[in-house]
Parts: sequence; C-alpha cells; structure tokens
Amino acid sequence: RSNVRATIGNALRPLLDPTVQHVCRAGASGYVNIADAIAEGQIVILSISAFLNRSLASLIGKSLKADFYKAIFSRGNHSGTRHRLAMLVADEYHLSASVGGALYDDAMALPLIRGFGAGLVAATQTLANLDNAIGPGLRNVLLPNFNTALIFRTAEEATANWASGLFGSRWEEVTTREKQRDHDIIGSTAWRERTFVRNIQRPICTLSDLAQLEPGQAFVHRQFEPSPAGPVWFAETEKVTAG
Repeated sequence: RSNVRATIGNALRPLLDPTVQHVCRAGASGYVNIADAIAEGQIVILSISAFLNRSLASLIGKSLKADFYKAIFSRGNHSGTRHRLAMLVADEYHLSASVGGALYDDAMALPLIRGFGAGLVAATQTLANLDNAIGPGLRNVLLPNFNTALIFRTAEEATANWASGLFGSRWEEVTTREKQRDHDIIGSTAWRERTFVRNIQRPICTLSDLAQLEPGQAFVHRQFEPSPAGPVWFAETEKVTAG
C-alpha cells in the first residue's frame, strides 16, 4: 500500500502546484472550451514553462491538441461547406508531437484537417528534439505531412541532413583559369593561361549554409511548388547610415 501511495504521489505531485491547478481546476474561472473557441473564432493562449514543468507541458499540450482535433473533425466536411479557419500554433512542438493513438495522432490528422478548414503550425529548435521524443523512424513518418517547412539558422546535423534531401541540388556554372605549357610552338617554354567553364552539381542547403544564415533569413520549402534556390528574407535588414 505504501508503494502504491508513493507512486501515486509522485505521479500527481506536478499537478498539485498552485499554478498548475489554476490551469487544470474544474471551476468555471479560467475554463476554456476548445470547441467553442473554434466555433466563435476566439484566440486562446496557453503558456506553460517547458523548462520548469516539462512533463506537464507535454501532458497539457497533447490534451489540448486532442481537443483541437476532435473539435475540427466534428465540424464535418460536406461538399460546399466552408468552415471558419482554425489554426493550432505549437511552440516546443517536440513535447506534444505524437504518432500513434486515436485522439492525437499527428501523422493521421495532418493530411485531413486541411479539408476541415484547419491547420497546425509547429516550431521546434532542432529535429534532434523530435528524434529524442518520438524516434527517427516516426519522425520520418510525421514530417512529410507538413506542406511548408521554414528552416532558420542552426548548426544541428540532423536538421541539415533532412534539409539537404528536401531541397536537393542545383547546377552551377564555374569558371576556372589554369596555366598550361604552350605546345603550339616547338621548343617553347612559355605558359599560356586558359579559361575553362564547367557545370557542377551542388547541394542547395548544407550544414554550412544553415549555420551562416542571418537573423530573419530562412530556407523555405513548399510541397508541390518550386522552392527558392537559396535562403529568403522575412525581415528587412537595418540600414546603418553615418551622420
């Protein structure tokens, strides 16, 4: 009995914190119905410190995501039906990412929610975080379900390897100059500089390219559409003028 109590106590202790109870309590104050929020076009913001309460952030994130999917798929997708656009924005996405399970399987839900007027915006620091949470195999099942990928500056190898395969390569024309002995004149010891033009194939997005991106720059990939052959700007650079 004491072992059972200790186990239950360890499991429930994170939920007994006053700040946690403010989120999880059953009272009407602070209560949010996700289905009503979607139907009425409300903006709901839930912030939990993932550093201080990692397990709680994961639990609440998956629960909220399950409510979101349930509300979206309950709206129906009859021909000609136009639903209010609903978006779920998940920061530190690796904490709530899941593949498998009836209520919050991202790999199953993401290809379908577009037809119900909804979408998911997911942000994570590195793909290594996703690998640590769900494993590389399930990560490879999950990522192709996102239509658009924005990759900002990073020096993380797993992200670079994925991006390299995502963007492929491009042909570049490279001009080189080489000095060769002039054999046109018998006995000549003169050297002639010749120019050669070659076409070589280079990756569009490498680890070096990602590590050297400036703030406000990113590589952008969209399924079924040509991707830019280099990084794009999302913010204008500040102009410094000498006075």
